[in-house]
Amino acid sequence: MKRAPVDSPVKTSEVREEAEALPPPAAAEPPRPAGAAPEDSIRQTIRHEDLELDAQRRFLAALKKAVKAKLSYPSEAHGATGAPTVVFRLAADGSIEPGSLMVRASSGNAVLDEQAMRAVRAVMPYDPPPRAMTIALDIPFSVETK
Repeated sequence: MKRAPVDSPVKTSEVREEAEALPPPAAAEPPRPAGAAPEDSIRQTIRHEDLELDAQRRFLAALKKAVKAKLSYPSEAHGATGAPTVVFRLAADGSIEPGSLMVRASSGNAVLDEQAMRAVRAVMPYDPPPRAMTIALDIPFSVETK
C-alpha cells in the first residue's frame, strides 16, 4: 500500500534561502577591560613591552661599554686570546648580588677569566637597572685589548 504524498506548508527552497541569509556564527571575543576597546589594550601592552625592552637594551649597551672601558689585557696572559662569558645578578639598586658573579663559559685561560670579572667589579655599583636582572656578558680579549 502506497501513501499519497502530503503537501507540506514549508517549501524546502524557502528553508535553504533562510539558512543562507543567516550571518555566520560570531567568533568568541576575549574579555576586555572595562571601557577599553581590545585593540587599544593590545596596543598599550605592546607599546609598554617595547619601551621596557628598549630600556633594557640601552642599559645593557651602556653597561657593556663601561665594562669594556675598565678592561685591560693582562701581561700574564702571554698573548692568549678568548672571550669569557661572565654572569651576575644585578640588584635593583645597581649592585651585584653577593655570590652571583661567575664565569659561565671560560676563555680557556684563567688569567683572562679573572681579568673579565675584575672589569665587571670595577664598574660596580652601576646605575640602577630598569629592574633587577641576571646579566651575561661576553668579554672578548685580544692582544690589542688595552
